[in-house]
Amino acid sequence: MVTSTWDRAQAGSAVATPATTNWVVDPSKLKRMLAGRYVWDAWPLLNLDGSVARPFGRELWIAPSSETTITHPGQRHDVARLWLANATSEGTWVGEGALWDEGLHVGSRQWAGSSTMDPNTGMVTVLYTAAGVFGEETLTYGQRIIGTRGRLNPHGDFTSIISWEPHHDLFEVPAEHYKPPAAVSEPGRDQDALRHPAYFRDPRDGGQYVVFSATMAAATASADGAIGIARMLGNNLYDWYVQPPLLTADGVAHTLERPHLIERHGTYYLFATVHDRGFADGITAPHGLYGWWAPALDSPFTPLNGSGLVLTNPPEEPAQMSSWLVLRNGWVVGSAAYSDTQGRSLEDLAAGNPDWMADHYLGTLSTWTHLSVSRDGTRIDEQRYTPPLWDVR
Repeated sequence: MVTSTWDRAQAGSAVATPATTNWVVDPSKLKRMLAGRYVWDAWPLLNLDGSVARPFGRELWIAPSSETTITHPGQRHDVARLWLANATSEGTWVGEGALWDEGLHVGSRQWAGSSTMDPNTGMVTVLYTAAGVFGEETLTYGQRIIGTRGRLNPHGDFTSIISWEPHHDLFEVPAEHYKPPAAVSEPGRDQDALRHPAYFRDPRDGGQYVVFSATMAAATASADGAIGIARMLGNNLYDWYVQPPLLTADGVAHTLERPHLIERHGTYYLFATVHDRGFADGITAPHGLYGWWAPALDSPFTPLNGSGLVLTNPPEEPAQMSSWLVLRNGWVVGSAAYSDTQGRSLEDLAAGNPDWMADHYLGTLSTWTHLSVSRDGTRIDEQRYTPPLWDVR
């Protein structure tokens, strides 16, 4: 596998354009995914080829979730559990409760991942991030990538997943390539990453992979983000070969969040969310979805649109959405974050009013954006408030 490099000149050239800037979102039109709960970093159940699965004619979505009674939105990561929801044909959501019973999972919190379904068996595989240690009284921040399987169970109009297998670590990362996250968080610095596993099956040879947010072991700067990759061995969920990073951002960005791969028309596309605060000193680039393309999985990846910038927020609402996920049919969904910023930074708004963030956090899925994507570049060509069910383009 080739390790590609995203360099400072490429990232530093990122400038928002009409083709990459989402429209302003009207929060009153958003469909809340779970009543009484915040959700973020949501993902759908996928078929092994990356298309959205629709078992029994329904879409199943999983998301980290917290109660809306937390005192500050940032606390949601400290209490996150994975919840399940069904998307109805009318574009509304029905919550199905926690994905599994308390005590089955690994870690004190569960963060983002991915899930696939084998249509021949009805078995569902869920990969997720475990943070901390189950039952701990003081939160720790070590991260592990975990896998488990369950069985689809339709009941009435909706679907759940039952009969979960024991949850196991997928792999440990080799120290020559990756830095494992420390259990103690460093003040003023995002925690080193080993999180956000996303499944991908290469249509050319059937190889099964996981890409994940990682931290370089031997970086030249404190901005040391990477996208890691591992290949499944022998069709065994718990046997993987962890390879050198698929992409590095040495001296560019500290973390490349929620990386994922799709293949369209013979081209491979790699996407990740990068926060503006995560760029290295001297780089002024927008918070947004960034992407790269390659003619094959083992070929070098080139930044889309020259810089890598694919989607960003409008200047009048710079924090309206984050954590984007690109589906194989070109639809993109993000997490609805903060509204009514009127072009101001969250830091400035919170400094003037300590309750501002709690009062303005949205905590649900944002609008759906359709992208035209090719090696020559990307552009936004549609945006809507309801899920684009049954769109197979």
